[in-house]
Amino acid sequence: MTCITVPCHRIVIPEGNRLPAVPANTLYAGLTWRYAPLGFSITAETFSRAEIYVDDRNSDAAPGYWVDNVRFGFEQDSGNWHLSEYASLDNLTDRRYVGSVIVNETNSRFFEPAPGRTAFIILTAGYRDRHSTP
Repeated sequence: MTCITVPCHRIVIPEGNRLPAVPANTLYAGLTWRYAPLGFSITAETFSRAEIYVDDRNSDAAPGYWVDNVRFGFEQDSGNWHLSEYASLDNLTDRRYVGSVIVNETNSRFFEPAPGRTAFIILTAGYRDRHSTP
C-alpha cells in the first residue's frame, strides 16, 4: 500500500513493480595510466545507470544515461609528507540527465537534474610519522 495524495488515498502496489530510485543495472569502468618517475597519472571513467522509477506505482521513470569523466594529476613524497594535486572534469560531454528523483513526491515534481560539465581541483597533504610503530 502507498499514499498518492494528501490526505492519504491508499492504493495497492502491483506485484513485480520495481523499487523506486533503484536502477536495475549500474556500470562503472575506469582505466588509469601512471608514469611513476613523475608521479603522474590520468584516469578515464565511464558511468552508466539504467532508468529509475519515481514512485511505488512505477507511474513514471527517469531515463538511463552514460557519463564520461577524466582525472589527472601528480603525487609526490617529501620527507614525512605525501602531497597530491589533481584536476577532474566530470560529465565531459555536458550531457543533460536526471541525477536523482524525489520518491513518491505528492505534487509529481520527481526529477532533479544532475550538474552539467563540472571541474574540480583536488589538493591533499598527509603527514606520516615514520618513526612511530603501528
